[in-house]
Amino acid sequence: TEPGSGVCTPCPPGRIAATTGASTCEGCRVGSYAVAEGMSMCVECGGGAPLWTTMRRLTVNGLRQWVDADAADSEDACGCQPGARLDISGYCVLCEETGIDCVGMGTVVVLPGFYSPEDLSIFTCRNQWRCPGGPPGQTCAVGRAGVSCSMCEDGMSPAGGGSCVPCTQADMTPLSLAFIAMVISLVALYVVFERGELSNSRQGALLAGVSLGLLVGLMQQLGTIGTMNMSFSEPLNSFMTFVRVITFDIDEVFRLNCLGIRGALLRFASKLMLVVVAIVIVCLAHVIAVITWHKKQFHLRRSTLVAALGTLGLGLFTSVTVLILQPFQCREHPNGKWTVVAYQDVLCWADDSGSDHHAMLLVATLAMFLPVSTFVAVLELVRRYPRALRRSDKRFLRSFAFLFIRFRPQVYWYSLIIMVRSLIIGMIPVVPRASAQIYLLQVVLIFSFAMT
Repeated sequence: TEPGSGVCTPCPPGRIAATTGASTCEGCRVGSYAVAEGMSMCVECGGGAPLWTTMRRLTVNGLRQWVDADAADSEDACGCQPGARLDISGYCVLCEETGIDCVGMGTVVVLPGFYSPEDLSIFTCRNQWRCPGGPPGQTCAVGRAGVSCSMCEDGMSPAGGGSCVPCTQADMTPLSLAFIAMVISLVALYVVFERGELSNSRQGALLAGVSLGLLVGLMQQLGTIGTMNMSFSEPLNSFMTFVRVITFDIDEVFRLNCLGIRGALLRFASKLMLVVVAIVIVCLAHVIAVITWHKKQFHLRRSTLVAALGTLGLGLFTSVTVLILQPFQCREHPNGKWTVVAYQDVLCWADDSGSDHHAMLLVATLAMFLPVSTFVAVLELVRRYPRALRRSDKRFLRSFAFLFIRFRPQVYWYSLIIMVRSLIIGMIPVVPRASAQIYLLQVVLIFSFAMT
């Protein structure tokens, strides 16, 4: 009441008087509110549960942000304190998840480099350009979709800045050029051995093939490092993106999405088919060469085909191993879920019938026959080499010279050491922890240097 007045004036919303006839109205403290006139008690936000507050939005230094507010006159002013958010049961809980910022009033912002659907399940992205951040469910760059914003939408291809743009006819060019280059390279590989044998300079041809294989092997090892759970700064990141192509990480470089190859299982199977296609191209080159130059005497030219295929197989041994083991290479996210590193839209070991992971594991298990059989074959050839050398078995020595010509006669078996090293390096990305990957890589390289 006004002093000396006998008439009481009700306190307005947001303010209370604990007793009738009080001379002043008190504003509700932060975390409580009064919705009607004449209230004698403020209502606690959230029923008095912890982490609740009352806030209003103001412009501070040109930025809109939430600040604490007393004398709240509506339940709408109630919300979670900064650093807390509403859970599904309606209680405020601390924001302890990696990759989010709880700015107050239950507003959650997903940080750059992370992805979350609307149910706030946090995934790590390959980079912050794909996932620039924002409200849950709206964290992908333009044109991107799927878990970790890993896929371009239908009919779109990757562009600069992590976004995707509509496919054009020009998007077919990289794949077409790459296929032409692959055919020319494989035919040239065969011709090196074919011409070398005809000109009695087979050793030079083998050494040329072996040298090329060493270069490809180095690129494969760098590409394998690029597939590990490690981040690289520029310009090393761009270089690693380039060398990963040799380990068949070609989804975005060659615009597979524009060809309609979208599903993870289809993409994985398509890459495996590239290995088969490479073998077929070499075989076709052999058939054409024998028919054209050697009057269809296939039995006399078998050693050339074996040398070309053997050099190709040893040269791509690491890449093929890394490719086949891709479904086994999983990465843990802040929400506790695991996804395949090369196919981030695929949940690992998921029971969901719509997941491709189990089918990919089956295909990968069957495909392991290729590197395993190659290793077993090399093991058998190394075992037979001393006997063939004693008997001067020219056919054996000519066919499999690519395995032994690099090494001194005393260490003819060293090709096995190289294959074991390549096999282990190809398996390292399957280890889930980056620290363990680095440690294993160091052990393998130190052992390799010690054996050289």
